[in-house]
Amino acid sequence: MLRLSGTSAKQLLPGTYRFEFDNFTSPPFVVEGGESYTISPSDYNVAEIALDGTAIGNVQVYDDATGERVTGMSGTRDQQILPGTYRFEFNSFTSPPFVVEGGESYMISPSDYKVAEIALDGTAIGNVQVYDDATGERVLGLSGTRAKQLLPGTYRFEFDNFTSPPFVVEGGESYTISPSDYNVAEIALDGTAIGNVQVYDDATGERVLGLSGTRAKQLLPGTYRFEFNNFRSPPTTIEGGSSRVIAPSDFGMATVSLADTVEGRVVLLQVGQEPINLRDAQPRQIGPGPYALAHDGEERGIIEIERGETRVIDLQ
Repeated sequence: MLRLSGTSAKQLLPGTYRFEFDNFTSPPFVVEGGESYTISPSDYNVAEIALDGTAIGNVQVYDDATGERVTGMSGTRDQQILPGTYRFEFNSFTSPPFVVEGGESYMISPSDYKVAEIALDGTAIGNVQVYDDATGERVLGLSGTRAKQLLPGTYRFEFDNFTSPPFVVEGGESYTISPSDYNVAEIALDGTAIGNVQVYDDATGERVLGLSGTRAKQLLPGTYRFEFNNFRSPPTTIEGGSSRVIAPSDFGMATVSLADTVEGRVVLLQVGQEPINLRDAQPRQIGPGPYALAHDGEERGIIEIERGETRVIDLQ
């Protein structure tokens, strides 16, 4: 293999060769002994193509007929390309077919396709996915405050725990998307819950999100129930725009455990609740009220658990 660069001449044995340029390979070329040849892209009727500098991120160029990637474009650097029909793949959309004619120069701009710019305002917790409202297909992801380009259309924004109503994007406009547009609340645990807490929509019974540690999450206004490991809260209303810290103490939950590890199954039973299995002397958080205590199926009486108390149960 021989490399040519600049205008420096090199020697080559007679034969038939192909010249591989950045983005295309020439047809066979016959080199005869004793001759001198000057090779030019213009021999192949190439075109020049470049971005105008307004594209966000790189742009990939695909042959429309074969679907194969031909080259990538970035900045405003010129690229040479054979005549043909191509598609330009921007970050979040692919252009219609574009005809490139030999010997021409083309400047490609997102504005050719009437794109809009869209970004988050930085207050979203986690990334936001953008879906085409008509097809349901994911179009792009947003994170931080980095802008992306988007074709005009109607979209939905999928935050961590809710999806927005349809949103109309018009060509040439700039949009900043914020959770506050949807009057969301922020919710977190205070760190005293044992295990994770699941949040359920009180009206539908559907799980909305899970909480763990003290990490905040965003939630639409509504009425919810919080399911701790061994207790489901009464309906709790979350107001739009509010910040709520949820604690077991909000519901008068008590902490119970066994004094010692014991053989067999020890359960607390309460009407309307699942049995609470106490084992290995590990603490459990439960709601207040009367409980039937049973050990290996043998009833051991009724115990009253007070709001907020810590109870160590001794089976001896």
